[in-house]
Amino acid sequence: MSIKVPGWVPPTLGLISRVAPKAVARIVGHRVLRPRQNAPQFWEVEPLRGDEPEPRELTLANGLAALCWEPLAATRAPWVFAQHGWEGRPTQFRPLAGVLVAQGYRVLAIEGPGHGRSPGKRASPWLFAQALLAAQAEFGAPDAVVGHSLGGGAVPIALAHGLRARRVATLGAPAAMSEITENFLKAVGVGTAARSELRRLMDEHGGRPMRELDPEVLAALSPVAQVPALIVHCVDDVIVAPNQGRRLAAAWPAATLRETRGLGHRNLLRDPATLEAVAAFFQAR
Repeated sequence: MSIKVPGWVPPTLGLISRVAPKAVARIVGHRVLRPRQNAPQFWEVEPLRGDEPEPRELTLANGLAALCWEPLAATRAPWVFAQHGWEGRPTQFRPLAGVLVAQGYRVLAIEGPGHGRSPGKRASPWLFAQALLAAQAEFGAPDAVVGHSLGGGAVPIALAHGLRARRVATLGAPAAMSEITENFLKAVGVGTAARSELRRLMDEHGGRPMRELDPEVLAALSPVAQVPALIVHCVDDVIVAPNQGRRLAAAWPAATLRETRGLGHRNLLRDPATLEAVAAFFQAR
């Protein structure tokens, strides 16, 4: 993942971490786990077209916010759960929801903890996975699940912990989130002792070592390995490197890799060819 760090940060944190490694670990950990929200893309906020379904706002039983798009005959329509990425929002799934609703699905896009209307101050792949499991507990098992970026990285975690979905798709998702954390630590210049303390805090937060929650590790294990997955990644992605998508597809026995060009990280969510490919993949039996 591409990380931009002001030039003064590495030497400053490097110096402080030598004398107060635990304090620096807490400061950096606070930043790693506490999201802000990116500004919405124009296609999230433009007026609804005449044939476009209007979402309704929901509050899940666990307090998380969500958006729901559904066809007119929604009572028997299968669910697709959608999880946005770090500092994302449910409205990013508006273009995909339009395609899926037209094909008879209901779409539930969950707003992650610490984002927008959802409560909490922290977010992580583990908490995103818990959000998907909470939605299943409330609405029943989804027919399919789609996740973008870090939300896609949460999908294998949720599958490994009881999410039951017939098919899943990830868009621009990482294969090894523990590596992203390590790269961040290197970029900010944190010393060895502070790194070890931050790893401990992150392991504690996830209930197990970070490496055990990496998508490429879980994808090779039952029950995740048996779930058909469509891995979509753009070769021009500068947020999550394209090699991450290739690694995830290689580790997932039932995965198909679809690489795109010229879309970057977020425009996957509105590209008509990508959306149609995801919808066709979900419809396959």
